[in-house]
Amino acid sequence: MPTNDADVVLAKFRDYITGPTRYATLLTVFELGIVAQLKAAGPDGMSAAQLAAVTGVSAHHVEQLLQLPVKDGFLARDPATGAYTLDGIARLSDAELARVMPWLHMIKEVCLRQLYHLTDSVREGRIVGLEKFYGFTGNFYQASKAHPELHRTWEPVMHAVTDYIDPWFYGRLDLPAGARVVDIAGNTGQGAILAQKYHGEKDIHVTCFDLPEKEDEALDNIAGAGLEDRCCFIGGDALAEIPRGFDVALIKHFLDMWDHDNALRVLRNTYEAALGRPAHRHAPDLPGAGGLRHGGLLPRLFLRLHDGAGRSAAAVHLGRLDRGGGLRGHADGGAGHEHGAGRHDPVAQHRLRHEALTRPLRHRLAAAPTRGLSGASRGRSSAAAP
Repeated sequence: MPTNDADVVLAKFRDYITGPTRYATLLTVFELGIVAQLKAAGPDGMSAAQLAAVTGVSAHHVEQLLQLPVKDGFLARDPATGAYTLDGIARLSDAELARVMPWLHMIKEVCLRQLYHLTDSVREGRIVGLEKFYGFTGNFYQASKAHPELHRTWEPVMHAVTDYIDPWFYGRLDLPAGARVVDIAGNTGQGAILAQKYHGEKDIHVTCFDLPEKEDEALDNIAGAGLEDRCCFIGGDALAEIPRGFDVALIKHFLDMWDHDNALRVLRNTYEAALGRPAHRHAPDLPGAGGLRHGGLLPRLFLRLHDGAGRSAAAVHLGRLDRGGGLRGHADGGAGHEHGAGRHDPVAQHRLRHEALTRPLRHRLAAAPTRGLSGASRGRSSAAAP
C-alpha cells in the first residue's frame, strides 16, 4: 500500500467501517428466508412484492435490503422485470454453503457481542464481553458450558472446521501399522474417527485426549461410527501432562490458539510423553483449493473471543516453538519443514529427541486428572496418564 496515497488509506477505512453493516445485511437476507425462497424459485426468480408476501416484510424493505447483495454479486436483479435470482450464492454447492453458514451465525451470537468490549479485553488480558453480557468471568469454553446458547452457536463452527481440515490432515499422515495413536485435544472424537477412516487397514488404535467434559459426546460419536473397539477417550489437560504409552502423537491447529508459553508447554509435554516417537503437527497453512482459508484467523479469533490468548503461527515462530519444546524437524518424503529457509509444510512430521532440547525442562508438570479409565464397553481406555 503506498503510504502517500490518501485515497488508498481512506478506501481501507471505508472497508472497515462498512464491514459490520455488510455482514448484517447478508445475514438478514438468509434469516428472512429470502435465499431459500429464491433457490426454490429457480431461474424465474421473484419480485420484491412476491418476496414481501412470503417473508412478511414490506416490498420497500426488501428492495432496500437487497441492493447491497446485488451489488456484491450474491444475488442478481433483472432490470426489465425486477425479478431477483441467486447469482454468486448459486455457484456454491450445498456442502460449501453449509460450511459458511455456521460462521455467519457464530459471528452474530458470539463475536459482535464480545468485540464491542475488545479494547477493554486487550487492556485487561481477559474476555470482558463475557462479563458484560453474561456476568461470567473466565474463558469462552467455560462460558459455553454455563450458557448452552453459546455452545449451540460455537459447536457447528468447530465441526465445520474439523470436517474441512481433518480429512486433508489425516489423509497425509504416515502412520505405522499397529500404531497406538493419541489425538491431543481431540475434542469430540472426530479426529479419531477420521484416523481410522484413512488408516484403519493398518490396525491402529486411536485415543481421543481432551478435557473430561468432552468424554460423553466423544464416546457417543465413536460408538455411532462403530469404532468402540478401535478408539477410546482419556480425559485430561494437555497443558498439564500428556498420557504416555503411545507410538504417535497428533497435534492439530489448536496449538496456534494458545499464547507462546502455553503452546510451548503442550510441545514440552508431548516431548516428555513420547521420547523418540513421531509427532505430527498441523500448522494453520490450510489447503487453498477452494473454501475458506483460516490461516491466522483462528489465533486472532481466540485472542479476541476465547481467553485473550492466541497468536499468528508464522513458520519461523512454529520452528522456534518446536525446538523449544524438544522437537526437531524430520524431513521424510516432503513431510517436515525447513527452518532455515522459513518454509513450512502444512503437515509436519517430527522426531522427538533428547539432544533437540534447547533448554532443560525446569520441572515435571503435575499429572492431569483422567477419566474414562474403566468401562471398556463404552470405548474407554485402560491406559492412564502417569
